[in-house]
Amino acid sequence: MNPDTPLHPRENPHLIGHAEAERTLLAACNAGKIPHAWLITGVQGLGKATLAYRFARLLLANGAPGASAEAEAPSLFGDALPAVKTEAFSLEISPDHPTFKRVVSGGHADLHVIEPTNLDDDGKEKASWEIRVWQIRALEKTLRRSAAEAGWRVAIIDSADDMNRNAANALLKILEEPPARTVLLLVSHHPGRLLPTIRSRCRQLALRPLPEAEVRKVLEGFRFQVPGFSEENLLTETRNPTPETSFAIALAEGSPGFAARMYAEGGLGLYRDMVAALAGLPRLDIVAVQDFGAELAKKDQDARWEMFNYMFGWFLSKAVEEGLNGSPAPHFAEGERELRARLLAVSSIDRIAEMWEKTARTAALGDDLHMDRALVVEEMLGMLQTGKP
Repeated sequence: MNPDTPLHPRENPHLIGHAEAERTLLAACNAGKIPHAWLITGVQGLGKATLAYRFARLLLANGAPGASAEAEAPSLFGDALPAVKTEAFSLEISPDHPTFKRVVSGGHADLHVIEPTNLDDDGKEKASWEIRVWQIRALEKTLRRSAAEAGWRVAIIDSADDMNRNAANALLKILEEPPARTVLLLVSHHPGRLLPTIRSRCRQLALRPLPEAEVRKVLEGFRFQVPGFSEENLLTETRNPTPETSFAIALAEGSPGFAARMYAEGGLGLYRDMVAALAGLPRLDIVAVQDFGAELAKKDQDARWEMFNYMFGWFLSKAVEEGLNGSPAPHFAEGERELRARLLAVSSIDRIAEMWEKTARTAALGDDLHMDRALVVEEMLGMLQTGKP
């Protein structure tokens, strides 16, 4: 594991927040009426996949005959998988539990994980990463066979948004005739993009953005993985939050996974570079803009490119809010407050909102057409200079 990145959901034993969602899943277990498919929704970075793996581990650890002898607590389901009452209020299983270890290693025969791939049916590499029809057909074939351990089978699709049309239609066939003792867990950041027939065949479980205090807890837990960060650092940080932490939490807007990525990728430094490139508004320093774009155009900068697109939209959204409310928006870079004031002076709130929408479309089109990112950045920032969407 790279210590500078958050744990993969299959490795993560903890989930902060979302107690209501956990209670919903446990209630279904204890009632003996577990839906064959769950659609777990919410913005990216909320912990949807972590929740899916937690539920999968619970089913796999307690659903097979003899599982109660392996587990520290009595099985939720027993040998015949009946409805039983339990005092449990969490899906958590110890990292020392055999099922947890097998899930982490990818060695549990009854857990099937579908994620985007760039390989087509013939094993040839493609430019795009998506969930392809051959993956879903392979899953269907596997699920039609008996469970390897005579208990539950669980399939996690992360994320269902990445399915191409053929894959979505193939999944629909599984949902129409679900195999016995099988649970499909679909993770979705944008459920509206899924086929209505897929949504209608799933029990929906929506996760909400977390309060700032809980986002901070997740971020602090992540930072313990970073070399050189200690409990003493945490105590100091709690008393006097660093600008990096405050920035990550503010931009995350309730998404702890996003806050952790923002912190890991040095988001505050990138944001300050962006503000510096815009410092000349209403007339931009074209050299500064080109230098900023050239950095983002370098190889292996995909993560920072995605962060820039989000940050740029956030900067414009805060300008709109400030114009509407009349109260200063949060600022994290030198000259940022004055920059927003100048932007509001030369452009109406409606125009800024239109620029916000158009710059997002420009970035997406640039990615689709594999355009030079330096030129895309110049185009996006240049829209603010003219004040015309």
